[in-house]
Amino acid sequence: MSDWGPVFVAVVLFVVLTPGLLIQLPGRSRFVEFGNFQTSALSILVHAILYFALISIFLLAIGIEMYVKNDEEEKKKQTIDNIGIVIPVLRMQTEQWLSAEQRNPSF
Repeated sequence: MSDWGPVFVAVVLFVVLTPGLLIQLPGRSRFVEFGNFQTSALSILVHAILYFALISIFLLAIGIEMYVKNDEEEKKKQTIDNIGIVIPVLRMQTEQWLSAEQRNPSF
């Protein structure tokens, strides 16, 4: 199974911390502005620092993990289980064939 926690956290933080989309720190006229769809170099720097700090906390300190069930991995697991069943059957058939050959040699 794949760990989708870092991907999910990164996407959510990117959307939330896009300067000017939901919130802008520092704003153009006030310290905090909401939904103004404008940005500045200083706000990009502040949001980048916040993004790095929050993603470090969520991924390294807390260790958020999300696992999604994958059908291909289930099929591989079932195939391996089926191989485990087939091999003893083949072994039994081979042993029966060998014992029949020992009783009736063809040469």
